[in-house]
Amino acid sequence: MNKNYNKKDYKEIELSRKQREAKAFEHYAELFIEKLKNGEKTQWKQPWFAEGALAWPKALYGKSYHGMNALMLILLCEQKGYKIPVFGTSARIANMNFQKDSKGRTIVDKKGRGLPVVDADGKKLPYLHILKDEHSIPVFITKVTVVDPETKKRIRWADYVNLDSEEQEKYMVFTKRYVHNVFNVDQTNLKEARPELYAKLVKENIPQPVEVKEGEEFHFAPIDKMIEQQLWICPIKVQELKAGQSPHFSLSHNEIVVGLKSQYVKGGHPESWVNDCFHEMIHSTGHESCLDRFKGERDRNSYAREELVAEVGAALSCHRYGIQKTIREDSVPYVKSWLSELKENPDFIRTVLKDVKMATSILDSKIEYVRRTYLGEDDKLDIREEDESTLEFDEMGDAYLDEGESLGADKKQGRGEGDGHEPSEPEEHKRGSMRR
Repeated sequence: MNKNYNKKDYKEIELSRKQREAKAFEHYAELFIEKLKNGEKTQWKQPWFAEGALAWPKALYGKSYHGMNALMLILLCEQKGYKIPVFGTSARIANMNFQKDSKGRTIVDKKGRGLPVVDADGKKLPYLHILKDEHSIPVFITKVTVVDPETKKRIRWADYVNLDSEEQEKYMVFTKRYVHNVFNVDQTNLKEARPELYAKLVKENIPQPVEVKEGEEFHFAPIDKMIEQQLWICPIKVQELKAGQSPHFSLSHNEIVVGLKSQYVKGGHPESWVNDCFHEMIHSTGHESCLDRFKGERDRNSYAREELVAEVGAALSCHRYGIQKTIREDSVPYVKSWLSELKENPDFIRTVLKDVKMATSILDSKIEYVRRTYLGEDDKLDIREEDESTLEFDEMGDAYLDEGESLGADKKQGRGEGDGHEPSEPEEHKRGSMRR
């Protein structure tokens, strides 16, 4: 135990951590409530996410955000009108004012002070900073400890995930989630202080929507191949839907039924074919053979909740691949129920986002697998080539961080100011959650 802190101090630290987490979820709920209210005003004639915000949110060093972090940063960009979905912590932003060596370390003078960045003529560049009165948004990161219960030795998470299942059974895994704060680059003076870098970020984050010509069927190769060779977790049947029929997932038969592409062309929205495929595929992950979300008796509230999971999950996956997603007409009646739950049940947003993350992880992973294995394409999830082999994500979309590993401002989805001197947790506080 850190000698500078007693058990009372640790309890206060733990309480503060939980309070920050609760506050973050309150903020997320507020963003989501505003999104649903705006959707009601426009009668959901617009896509889930604004047309100009199709680029996927990333950290300043290039790594994509995941899960609920990604979802809320997308909503924030839309709400605030940010043009570039790139975020960094105050520490990361301030660190950009100093020169770096080939390994990314700050170059210091004889007195240990960082050398300021300069232009080609050796002139000091303007100081990069966060603009006055700007507020950060919370993102989550998870610390993980992997321990051999017999020897008490710890191993790195990256080494643990490379073990086979039998070897993993020998270890105990403890995780704890923390809240950190990030700012969008449009909340800084980056455009004026580093115009070349700003232009580069703009270029890298130009939305790349999938286009379809009028009167033509919509093609998304991974889903086409998945259906052609039945590579999804359950059968997908494509057939003509008669009047009164709609795409659906049959829980009793564990199969998906969607209409013909030609029917969507006639309806004037050919891209909606993929929208419906994603929606039903998210539903299908709830089957008992997969994530088993449909336990116990089902009432209107449980149907409404599952519909929200499917709609948000499909919207996120569509957004990732540059496909516009509008809310399904049969989902619109549930909006009031969603708003009511968000306002009355503090845990609603947390549990829904967890299910969305787990379902979209399965869908997106399968799409990338088909792209690499059957279509010969590269993984599309990350924009830049970064050596981030140790960076893993949990079911909530939080980055895992090995115990004792630095939370450097450059990496791991962000870090808030003032977190650099957080004491280590005592052993008894590391046994709050365990995963095998």
